[in-house]
Amino acid sequence: MLIDRILYPIRALGPGKRIVIWTVGCSKNCVGCANPELREFDLSKEMNLRTFSNVLKAFEGREIDGFTLTGGEPFDQAEALTRFLPEMKKYSDDILIFSGYTNTELEHMEKTEPAIAICRSFASVLITGPYQDEANDNKTALVASSNQEIVFENESFLSLYEAYMQQGRIIENVFYGNSLISVGIHNRSGGISQNEEEYA
Repeated sequence: MLIDRILYPIRALGPGKRIVIWTVGCSKNCVGCANPELREFDLSKEMNLRTFSNVLKAFEGREIDGFTLTGGEPFDQAEALTRFLPEMKKYSDDILIFSGYTNTELEHMEKTEPAIAICRSFASVLITGPYQDEANDNKTALVASSNQEIVFENESFLSLYEAYMQQGRIIENVFYGNSLISVGIHNRSGGISQNEEEYA
């Protein structure tokens, strides 16, 4: 699978201390994309399942409350993702996937791409729909613009996510390599939420 980075612990993209995975490659090209540098399907970012498994093993013994997949577009690599999701499931049942596809589009795609249905069966929650800058209310946690939908694939996570979203947006500034990465749902104005953390 094409993966740019894997970071832990991230609290800005779902409840608790999460492992967040940024996939590489997206066919959506949304205006105002948060990660335009991840649009290209860069084959140099290929990570095999064994390497991925070893990365996760490095986190053993730590509190892992869930996984978040973002990108890029995770469902543009659905076939590969079906092999990676069972590895994540060994550590947590809470797997949140961000997608630029609408829920309706995903349901339609499932008819010709069974891998998408398999991926959804592993997910606890989906955030679906393309980002629309004019629909960014600068406050809703997890949902960057009001056209996007929260889809609970596993209803047992409903109360956990509702409580998390009551906190509002969280931004974390993370030192990764030689860069400072701002992680979270950002405001349309370019400002940051009042809940800001910075760590290396």
